[in-house]
Amino acid sequence: MSVQRRADVESSRTSILDAAQRLFLERGYAGTSMSEIAKASGVTKSLIHHHFGTKDALWRLVKRSSFAAYHARQKELLAVQPLTVETAKASMRIYFEFLAENPQVLRMMWWMLLGNEDDRSNELVAELGELGVAQIRGLQDQGLVRRDLRPESVLCGFLGLIHSAFTEDWLLTYRGVSPAAYIEDAWEMFAHGVMLDPQ
Repeated sequence: MSVQRRADVESSRTSILDAAQRLFLERGYAGTSMSEIAKASGVTKSLIHHHFGTKDALWRLVKRSSFAAYHARQKELLAVQPLTVETAKASMRIYFEFLAENPQVLRMMWWMLLGNEDDRSNELVAELGELGVAQIRGLQDQGLVRRDLRPESVLCGFLGLIHSAFTEDWLLTYRGVSPAAYIEDAWEMFAHGVMLDPQ
């Protein structure tokens, strides 16, 4: 394949992905057709099928690309053994910052929820979920987290504290609570609810 041809192929793929992401975020998976993606990207539907296969495959790729940088950062952090209280606190901050810097990801999550789509359909999210549960079990084994709580429930609460900063941000904004102050408060609520020695 010539250099020019390779550049054209890459340009087409990028145009398709950009258009797909924009439309999926605006309308959700169910509300977006391949014809609309083709029109928005300036290519034919057959070219989209050639590059990406089905609409479902394109949707999975958009989700994967949206979470890739966050996944890599969290995986690197959570791979450190043994997990510490400071690592867990850093994980909360990283997730908060990721959602704050990428509001389109939160919107994608809402579309997934409205479509009754399981987050596990995104293998990166599923991998982090499994890793998070395993790390919480490790903290329980170390005597740092209460053993009477299910690790899955602990992780759900951890994530919920972060999500609520964005779903109920009107309250924080109205009362002048800064993002940094909220993260400190969220950590205190989490740590004192599940940690045996929150430090």
